[in-house]
Amino acid sequence: MKVRVINFNDFADYCDKNDLDLGIHELTDEQFMEIYNNSYVWEFDSLEGFATEFNADGSYAPTPNSHIIRFFPNE
Repeated sequence: MKVRVINFNDFADYCDKNDLDLGIHELTDEQFMEIYNNSYVWEFDSLEGFATEFNADGSYAPTPNSHIIRFFPNE
């Protein structure tokens, strides 16, 4: 499993660049990965790693007003 995180500003830039009016819940996995592959992002290899960082309020802990999180269970 991979837990991937992108920055909300990168999402907004992607929408502007591609003339899209999308909400974060309308973003497809393909679009998410396009942003992911072209941005400064991070990922966790497990839900446990994600939870540990989030609960510790670590430097890689995503926040709902700044980040979009996706779970990729088959990776």
